[in-house]
Amino acid sequence: MATMTRPPATEGTPMLSAPAINGTGKSYTKTQKAWIPRKESLISFCIGMSVMYAALRIGSSPRNASTTSATFDASSSHTIPSYQYKRFQGLGFQIFTGGAPAFVTTTSSLDGTNTTKRNPECLRNVKSYGHMEGDIQCYLGLKDNGQDVQRRLDIMRSAVDRAYELASDDPTTLKIFIAPEFFWRGRNGAYAFESDAEEQANGAGSCGTVCQILQGLESIVEEERFDDWLFLFGTVIASDTLPTEDPFDYLFYNFAPLYKGGPASIKGGKRFLVPKRLVSNMDFLTPRRSFNESMTVELTDKGVPVQEGEVSTVLNPYEWNHNNYDNDMWAEYKHELHSIGYEMIEYGWFLLDRITFSVEICVDHDARRALTTYLANAASWSETLIPSGGGSVSEGVEFVKIPNHQAQISLVSSAGMSVNIDSLALADNGSILLQDGLEDTPSRFSWISKRKHLVEYEGGSEVVKRRSVLTPTDVFFEYKLNEEYESYPVFKQEGEWKEKLDGVFTKEKYEPILTVYQPSDITHADGA
Repeated sequence: MATMTRPPATEGTPMLSAPAINGTGKSYTKTQKAWIPRKESLISFCIGMSVMYAALRIGSSPRNASTTSATFDASSSHTIPSYQYKRFQGLGFQIFTGGAPAFVTTTSSLDGTNTTKRNPECLRNVKSYGHMEGDIQCYLGLKDNGQDVQRRLDIMRSAVDRAYELASDDPTTLKIFIAPEFFWRGRNGAYAFESDAEEQANGAGSCGTVCQILQGLESIVEEERFDDWLFLFGTVIASDTLPTEDPFDYLFYNFAPLYKGGPASIKGGKRFLVPKRLVSNMDFLTPRRSFNESMTVELTDKGVPVQEGEVSTVLNPYEWNHNNYDNDMWAEYKHELHSIGYEMIEYGWFLLDRITFSVEICVDHDARRALTTYLANAASWSETLIPSGGGSVSEGVEFVKIPNHQAQISLVSSAGMSVNIDSLALADNGSILLQDGLEDTPSRFSWISKRKHLVEYEGGSEVVKRRSVLTPTDVFFEYKLNEEYESYPVFKQEGEWKEKLDGVFTKEKYEPILTVYQPSDITHADGA
C-alpha cells in the first residue's frame, strides 16, 4: 500500500461536501454529479494532443464501420465489434486490510477521560508486532495457514453473496466486484511458499497455501449465477525463503487473482493473475526484531513481552532497498500457470469479452504503470501482446496487440491510494474503479489549486469518469466522480461482523461494507 503525497489543501479550498450517513450509520446515497476540467498548459500541449488522440480513438470509427466482424483485431480502431455488455456496475468490498493497532484508546462516557490499553488482538501473537513509520501495529491471522485461508474465504464468500443480492440482474450489465489490497497475507505478513523439501514430504499433488486460495476462489466464481461478473479479489502477499545462510533472505510477491465468473471460467481465458511491480513504504511492517530502543521500551513499558528466539515475521523489503517485487518467478512459471488455466497480466492491460481493461495495484497506479505501458507500446511500434479472453474466443486465451484506444474500464485494488488523474489511461468517457483497504470515508473530490487545475480524490470506494475535449484551440480532460451509490453492511446481523473477522482482520477500525453503484454505460465507439 502507499499514500500519495500531494500538496495540502489551502484554506478556502472548494470541496464537495461529504454525504450524510443516515440514522443507522450504515447506508448513504449520493446523487449529485459534477464535471471537473483540467486544462493542459501550452508547454504540454503537444503531449496532451497525442494522449488525447489516443483517448478519442475509440470514438473515431465511421458510422458505417462493421460491428459484426468474426475476427476481432484489437489494435484496429476502424472495426469495432458488437458488445455483449452495454453497461457496468461497480461493487466495492470495503474491509480494513492494514495492520491492527498495537494500542487502543477508549473514552469514558462518564468523565470523558481517555484510557490507552494494549490491543488484545495483537497479544495472540506477540511475534507479529512491527511498525510503519513509527506507528506500532501487528499482523493478524490464525496459526494454521489452512484455517486462516478458510476463514478469509468464508468472509469473501459472504461479501460476494451479499453483492449478488444487491446487484443488477440485467445480463447486459457487467458486474465488477473489487476487494482491497492485502486481503490475503496471514499472521507473518506473507504466506510462505512450500520449500522443495516440504513439497516432497507432502507428496505429489499437494496444495499449499496459495493453491488453497486460488482453488477456493475458483469454487466461488464458477457458479452459473456469476456469468456476467468480473472479480478482482484483492491481493495475495507471499514470500519464498532463499537457501542462503541468512534466514531472513526472502523473495516477495504481491499479486491479485482476477476472474470472469460462470461455469465457462473453467475452460480457460477467464482466470488471470496480476502481479504488483513496486514495493511501497507501507506494504510491510518493520518487524519487532528491527525495533530501535525507544520502540522496544514503549512495548515493554506497556507490558508487552519482548521474547527472544525464532521469529517468522518477514522483514520489510522496502527498508532494505528492495523496491520491486520478485516477479521473475512468474515468467519462469508462465507455462505451468497456463496449463492450469491461468494467464499472467504482465503489462497491466487485458481484453475480456471485447472490452479493453487496464488493471493496477496501489502504488503501481500512482507510478502510471498502465499509462506508461500504453505510451511505451505506441513508441515501440505497438508490438506488445496482452491476453484476450471471451468474445470470439470460446475457450482459452489469445494474445493480441494493445488497442489503439485506451482503456474502456480501469481497475485498481489498493490500501492507501486514491485515483490519480495524472495516471489515467482511459478512452473517451472511460471509467476507473478503485477499492481501498484503509480509507473508509465516502468518496469526494477537492480542489488543490484552481489556478493550476489540480484536483484530488479520496474515499474508500471511488469511480471516476474521464471525458476528452479536443478543439482547434485547446485540449483538456474533464472528470466526473460517480456519486450514485449506496453502502450496505456485509453482515446483516448486529455484531456478526466482529465474530466473522475475529483473529484475521482487526475489529478496531470499521465494519465491512459494500458500496453498490448504479449501472453506468460502457464507453463504445459511436455508442455501439
